Amino acid sequence: RGEINRALEAYTKATKLNPRATEAYYSMAYIHIELKQYQQARDLFTKSIQANDRNYRAYYGRGYAFEMLGDVLNAKKDYQKVLEMLPMHQPSAEALARVNRTIKGQ
Repeated sequence: RGEINRALEAYTKATKLNPRATEAYYSMAYIHIELKQYQQARDLFTKSIQANDRNYRAYYGRGYAFEMLGDVLNAKKDYQKVLEMLPMHQPSAEALARVNRTIKGQ
């Protein structure tokens, strides 16, 4: 737990020094995914995307956070965005199929 807090502090400092530190936002978001804090992760992935709108990993992560929050429509949009950028991204293809099944079942 102490290591996580130190990492978050370091990444936060990095974003204060450089508000376009896309990897710092991404790394903080990933930590929040691991902690199952999906709203915070979603917001940090969004900041990573705002800093670099070609960061397909952030779109995928945000899609996953949306999915875990039950927002399958926004998850679908993010997974589709990844596949536009990187058509062979297998995790996004699998996630898109999963959310499409959820949408059909609703």
